[in-house]
Parts: sequence; C-alpha cells; structure tokens
Amino acid sequence: MLAILIFGFQNLSAQDIEASIAPWPAEERAKMREMYAHYLKDDFKIFRKANLNMKPKTEFPVYLQLTRGKMYHFMMFFDPTTERVEMKLGKEGVGHIITDKFYPLNKKGKKGYFFTEFSFICPQSGTYLLTLYQKTRKKKPIAQMCVFQKVGPDGSNNIEFSH
Repeated sequence: MLAILIFGFQNLSAQDIEASIAPWPAEERAKMREMYAHYLKDDFKIFRKANLNMKPKTEFPVYLQLTRGKMYHFMMFFDPTTERVEMKLGKEGVGHIITDKFYPLNKKGKKGYFFTEFSFICPQSGTYLLTLYQKTRKKKPIAQMCVFQKVGPDGSNNIEFSH
C-alpha cells in the first residue's frame, strides 16, 4: 500500500495548477479552476496538493502533519465516472473526526458532484490520516487532493483559531 507523508507549503503558480488539472474533462476542469481561484483569493495558501494514483476499490492513505489552532480547507476531486467515494480524516487516539460518502455517478448513470470539501480547525498537533476510497470500474481512476491553510491578509502564517 502506498502512503504519502506531507509537509510544509507548496508554492504553486497558476500554470502549475492548470497543468495539474489538464487531464480532467473540460466541465470538471472549469469547476476545479473556479474552486482554486475562490480559496486563493480568500486568504488561503496551498499547504499541499497532489494528483493521486489510486486503484479502484482500494483505500489510499495520506498522512498529514497538522498544527493545533490552524484552519485547513480540504478539497478532493474524484473521477466523475466513479460510483461511490468514501473519505475519512482521523488521528490515532482520537478516531475518525470527519467522514464523508458521496456518489459522483448516480444509479441512473447521471453525473453528480465529483468533489468534496470541508474546513477543519486542528484541535491537536500531530500526524493525521486521510483515507480515500473510490468504487469504480476504471483501472486507473483520476483523483486530486488539495489542502489549503488559512493565512493572514498579509500572507503570514501567524493566524490561529480555537474551538
């Protein structure tokens, strides 16, 4: 099983983002572009972004080092032909904090949402496990993950939140 350990900010240009979404169908690419622009304009910085080489019906683990008091916004995009997606975020000793299930391709074969997103204020510094799963007939389904971190209006990383 492949796992990714993620650290620090990624300094990505608009060209880098555009290149990363190029393999996606045009309709999905337009929505992805809109979502990236919205969060980058709203004082979020890309903490980590990756195209994921997922396998169908196999959990894909991603390890994230998160800091207490920081606000993160997660966006995950999945193959639009996928039948079902499951996503879980958790921490050892705490359990699952966030769980999401959705159906990009509904039972009648019509397209639905191909993405999920959520914001998270980290309650405890440490390593978190994000687990992604796609039920699909494709041998190599496409998937992309982006984690933003809220920064101050001046771009500083000093901003903190509490529960």
